[in-house]
Amino acid sequence: MELKNVGKYTLVFLLASILFVVVSFSIVYYKQQEITQWAIEQVNEDFDGYLEVKSSQVSLFHDFPYLDLDLRGISFYESKNKETKPLYEINHLYLGFRWIDVIRSVFDIRLIDVKGGHVDVVQLANGEINLIQAKKIKSSSGESSSSSIQMHLKKLKVEDFKISFLNVVDSIEYQANILRAVAAIQIHSAQTNLLLQTELRGSFVKNNTATFFHDKNVKIKTKFSFQSRTKTAKFSDTHIQLENASFAIDGTVQTLNDLDFNLTLQGEKPDFSLFTSFAPAEAAGLIAQYENQGQIYFLGTVQGKLTSTYQPKLNFQFGCKNGSIENIEGKKSIDQFRDARFFLSPSKRFFPWKFPHSRFYQSAGCR
Repeated sequence: MELKNVGKYTLVFLLASILFVVVSFSIVYYKQQEITQWAIEQVNEDFDGYLEVKSSQVSLFHDFPYLDLDLRGISFYESKNKETKPLYEINHLYLGFRWIDVIRSVFDIRLIDVKGGHVDVVQLANGEINLIQAKKIKSSSGESSSSSIQMHLKKLKVEDFKISFLNVVDSIEYQANILRAVAAIQIHSAQTNLLLQTELRGSFVKNNTATFFHDKNVKIKTKFSFQSRTKTAKFSDTHIQLENASFAIDGTVQTLNDLDFNLTLQGEKPDFSLFTSFAPAEAAGLIAQYENQGQIYFLGTVQGKLTSTYQPKLNFQFGCKNGSIENIEGKKSIDQFRDARFFLSPSKRFFPWKFPHSRFYQSAGCR
């Protein structure tokens, strides 16, 4: 008898679970057009640019325990006429909903998952940025939205997404391929907390030519908080790994008027990886011929405002104490050498990045 009861309860549980899944899927399936249209209208009514979505599809278990709506083929243009190529494109944008909310016909977006795509940001000669111009918010009509769609974001995921930032004045382009990024988000009244982990490949390009910083592996882990009243972002327990080197960042960035920086950077691995991580890829074979050791240090500060005409003050100190380098094949070595370098830029200078009054000091020796 007990065995029969267990079987009966198990069957009821399975049937209830299947019914739960089927009902949730059906609700989102029949609501997907409304949700897709809501996303498009939110952008196209509020911004100067134009957003289009090719198709949508319900995904049951892509981001379990969330139920996803997959928006496919997203393109955003800088103007309504779509004469230029898209500023950004997204292959798949998953909007995640809690199953229990869907059953209650509450469509509250809790997760955004981006897979594949690119965004091309350009800073024009006048200092304006194309994406910000296209995202310029129009004047509100004063009417509240009647949509049943809500957003209380808890998690953000990005995978295989390329970002480029081009400054047309000096023809310098910053490129980043985000391999994977995951952010947990908590919103408490006027404060937003974010825990971010990301891995990317980064490059600097000058006049369409690769520089020494090319295709570098970068990992970032940070705890970030933002106070909406004071418009202040605070970085704590923030670590950046560049190839084999590791750096810690601490401080604040205020966005009340202009960007106002007060950041401290410090190298965390006291070895030559702090130097070799910046070396170009073609130098890897040469570096491998040497064994090295020593006390390497790096300390820097970024302080001041960033505007269209001025940059913050940069102060960096880096060098080596009690260093030694040995050529493995040639059996030659340099012992007890030291190297100290200091870079100091003025707190105010004309945009773009030029250092007419900066100072670079070097002190070196060996025995």
